[in-house]
Amino acid sequence: THVFLSMIPEMEVDRVKKKGGSKSKRKSKHKQKRSIANLLKQVEGKLDAFQYEEALGLCEEAIARDPSNVKALETAAPILLELGGEEKAYEYLRAAVQLCPESGYSKYMYLGQMCSGDEAVAHIAKGVELMTRLYGKKAGEASSSSAASGEEVTAEKLSNGYCTLAEMYLTDCCFLPDADQKCLESCTKAVSIAPQNPEAHQAMASYLLTKGDLDGAKESLVKCLELWLPHQGAPDAILPPYPARINCAKLLMEMEEMEKTSCILEHLLKEDDEVVEVWYLLGWLSYLNQDMTAAKSYLTEAETLFRKAECDDVGMLEHIQEVLKEVLSCSQENEEGEEQEPAANGEASDQESPDVSSDEMELT
Repeated sequence: THVFLSMIPEMEVDRVKKKGGSKSKRKSKHKQKRSIANLLKQVEGKLDAFQYEEALGLCEEAIARDPSNVKALETAAPILLELGGEEKAYEYLRAAVQLCPESGYSKYMYLGQMCSGDEAVAHIAKGVELMTRLYGKKAGEASSSSAASGEEVTAEKLSNGYCTLAEMYLTDCCFLPDADQKCLESCTKAVSIAPQNPEAHQAMASYLLTKGDLDGAKESLVKCLELWLPHQGAPDAILPPYPARINCAKLLMEMEEMEKTSCILEHLLKEDDEVVEVWYLLGWLSYLNQDMTAAKSYLTEAETLFRKAECDDVGMLEHIQEVLKEVLSCSQENEEGEEQEPAANGEASDQESPDVSSDEMELT
């Protein structure tokens, strides 16, 4: 049981108190709330300056003053996730759900990413439900409600919520009896709500590919790429998130669109050259293209970064090592072949040019 899930009621105060004392207590509570609001306002400034530890300290102070402050709990959790404090973030998010289950969709989306199986789907589905409520309200109601909760729901945000739900049905919960239907429904809603959202078309492409509909998948992925790939190199281009573009490259590779795959991966490497998966995919792509020199370079770097970053994707490391072993073997064979070729040519020359006498030379 998490510490914040069972809030202990305050001791009942002595009822025989002067009226002034009660008023004084109300003032004290009002002052405390105002103080917590000020703390959370300072958190915004710290986050804008990327001072995560300082921001977390302010959140913790607010929670210490009022453990039932939902805004403080919901603000602290993502900061903890950024700093690697998953266990405490989970605790805070569960407490926020217990305290305020029918508003604040973000906590459900975070919990969905932290959980697995049915529990993950339940959290994400609830988050999407709350997003849909906000999005479906009239503009005036939505803006006031969003301002109160600090959460605004745009068409693209709701579309991405359905994309996340579709991904869960496609992966962790693919074993559920209605997973296929739910996944298609989520993809369809994602596209219809925001046709200009590249991630919606990419989600549809993923679904269609699993169904063996290669033509349909390619058509969806073309729509996705048309929305952002031509602007990839522009300084102010609005691109899908980094992880979404990695997944896009994977889909393209699966469809044997090698040139586009390379274009996306090379640009991702320029943005951030410390992402193991990008180096690994470039190495695998080079191997498939029979470029063993490039494959060796990319895969060697991928293995080095993997150990440096202490990644936990054992499957990826095993594949890196397996392909790298084969690449090194091919390189060694090529080198040995190149060394033997001149020697063979030399032997052939000796056989073709036997010793002849001066007389024979003159005859020729």
